[in-house]
Amino acid sequence: MMKYGLHFVTWLQYYNPDDLQAFFQQARQADAQAVELRIPTEVLLGDRNKAGEIRKMAEDAGLELVCSHGYPEGVDMCSPDALVREYAIEHLKRTVEAAYHVGANEIGGVLYTRWPANYAGDMITPQVKRERVQRSIDSICRVMPVAEDYGIQLDMEVINRFEGYIMNTVAEGLDYIRQVGSSHCGLVLDTFHMNIEEEDMVQAIISAKGHIGKIHAVENNRNVPHHNASIPWQKVGAALRDIGYAGAVIIESSLLHEEMYSYNFRLWRDLLPDHALAARLNALKNGIHFLQKQFE
Repeated sequence: MMKYGLHFVTWLQYYNPDDLQAFFQQARQADAQAVELRIPTEVLLGDRNKAGEIRKMAEDAGLELVCSHGYPEGVDMCSPDALVREYAIEHLKRTVEAAYHVGANEIGGVLYTRWPANYAGDMITPQVKRERVQRSIDSICRVMPVAEDYGIQLDMEVINRFEGYIMNTVAEGLDYIRQVGSSHCGLVLDTFHMNIEEEDMVQAIISAKGHIGKIHAVENNRNVPHHNASIPWQKVGAALRDIGYAGAVIIESSLLHEEMYSYNFRLWRDLLPDHALAARLNALKNGIHFLQKQFE
């Protein structure tokens, strides 16, 4: 059975990485069964005590942990500079180890390059794309033995062309992970991105059977899933059931224009009239219940 959860970016100004206890408690108030979070810096730097605390807090709250990941400025898996790629590889290896110690078994996101892409002054021809995709694959292949040793799934998120270019469709994502060639390498499918790029979202989901590590459930405007006619939620749920998907379904919405994530999401208006935390938690709770009704 699928587990329904919330991404930390849905909290934004209310999210405090130094108070994950509150975050976990609030997620449970919203009826989440899983949470997706960015591993705190001190854990990435090797603080095993902190990792153990996070693991216990999540277990006590009855929450499954999944992880997202991003690279520091200037760090990129497909950079032409071998030293930059080396730093990216080591950064993701450290994240794999940290995920293991906090009790997660999955890291998903744009693991294969920087997000969002900076297109300024960068003419990306088909040849340039092929070269960068190959460097990215070669880099990810060097991380996979570590992921396999720790039992961590690395899931590449398929994103729209305005945010990146390495993989924009499920077909491109499947080709990428086929070349990586590891059972621990899969995909994150996001309904927001699929709504832009896929000709048939449902068939794209079916085509990825056995390779989906995580689902991001988002409306076409990045809102919390609700009764919006743009995303065929019942058909999406039926497709996931048909292929036997039993992983996490995570709401990754951006509700207000606040902080850098909203800028990167290109959101310059508020999708939630009430800015209070209680209103946000209520919207997220309603979103989880909506998905459960549509998917189950």
